[in-house]
Amino acid sequence: VISVITISDYITVFGSNTYLNISHSWIGDLVVTLTSPAGTTATLHNKAGGNADVIDQSYSSAAFNGQSTLGDWTLNVKDVAAEDTGTLNNWSVTFTGIGDVAPAAPTAGFEFSANYLAVEFSDASTDVNGDITNWSWDFGDDSSSTAQNPTHTYAETGSYDVTLTVTDAAGHTSSKAMTVAVSNVDIEAVLKRAYKSRLGKLRVDITWQGSPSEMVDVYRNGEKIATVENNGIYRDRERRAVGDQFVYQICDESSACSNSVTVNF
Repeated sequence: VISVITISDYITVFGSNTYLNISHSWIGDLVVTLTSPAGTTATLHNKAGGNADVIDQSYSSAAFNGQSTLGDWTLNVKDVAAEDTGTLNNWSVTFTGIGDVAPAAPTAGFEFSANYLAVEFSDASTDVNGDITNWSWDFGDDSSSTAQNPTHTYAETGSYDVTLTVTDAAGHTSSKAMTVAVSNVDIEAVLKRAYKSRLGKLRVDITWQGSPSEMVDVYRNGEKIATVENNGIYRDRERRAVGDQFVYQICDESSACSNSVTVNF
């Protein structure tokens, strides 16, 4: 098996570390080498391991010190017995060196946390050159920001398409869009009664108030179990419920959710 990684950056190598993940019925039959663009070959694995069936480790080498990373790095996996089968699952090479990484575009990304109508945004953009210089946020409600990690408060309940555009020192840009749902609804849920028999027959009554929606979703232990009319009460019935703790939550179309109601038996 021959696999090639092409590197476009000119870096003078001071050290290398090659990671291998290979499945094979007898790794003691394998010889694995890495060849640099300059033609230097380093043997990483040489018929070691006997009848073990996986190589999952890293190999450091000084064989390429002083050479450039620019070009094709060729991994060669040879089975000297030729009677077994295997798979090169993954490999990578990491260099320690000095030089300039070629300019590359950033990758925009962000996370957010909503508390009623207020949302905290956290920049999660990346750039191999580490030179992002500008953040431009469009909050989807005709508001914007150039802060890296802004907080924005919406005027009303709804879903908004938020876009972050980042720009690096070379002028490269990248954008990421996500839908953010906010709500000023405060749903209060209360346990009315709960029963569970020795055979697992479950009956739990939950009441709530505060949502203006026509329908609400009922969640038990993080999974939606029903969508019902917003009449303020729901009876959960299960013939053979498994477990001794059940956590309920009521959510509506505005993305608002009630407090968690925990039932222990």
